[in-house]
Amino acid sequence: MSTSPTPTPQQIFDAAYWASLPLAVQACKGGNPTLAQQLALQGYTIDAPIMALGWDPYIVMSIRQADGLTWVPSALQPAIVMSPTSPAQSNPPYAPYDPNNPPPKSIRVSTNPADYPPLVPPAPPTPPATNLVGPLAFGTLYVGGPGAMANGKPTVTDGEQVEQDGVTYTAHVVNEPMGVVVTFTKN
Repeated sequence: MSTSPTPTPQQIFDAAYWASLPLAVQACKGGNPTLAQQLALQGYTIDAPIMALGWDPYIVMSIRQADGLTWVPSALQPAIVMSPTSPAQSNPPYAPYDPNNPPPKSIRVSTNPADYPPLVPPAPPTPPATNLVGPLAFGTLYVGGPGAMANGKPTVTDGEQVEQDGVTYTAHVVNEPMGVVVTFTKN
């Protein structure tokens, strides 16, 4: 039996990061400088190292966190100037760098996947099947459908009349050694 390897924190983060972006920006995955520039000019927030150069989001964000950054400018904003002698002190227009007040359209620095909720919400779960009566087993006996049991218990009582697709059936609930069995006969 083969099992899938457990995704790493980096893989989980990278998937969440890309899923949180508009579809147009997701097209920059792997790096696309031309498209990244076009999208930035259209008003999209572009993280140049990731979207233009194709660097890994988790690694980029980890380096930024290690540098003590809580936000970085997007592609069309002035860069943060940092040096070993005066980190972010003479840094127009961010003089000094204020970790608590990022400018509009700047990029949040985080490696927490929860900070990157999916832009396109996942499809709603498929409602549970409600057919009480399943297919014909043999003769006049029909097996119970997916709606005949819920949490290991029958949803009908023995002798109960049910209608499905314009046909009336009688439910038969029997306690067997292996558990409860629900079947139906057509009236």
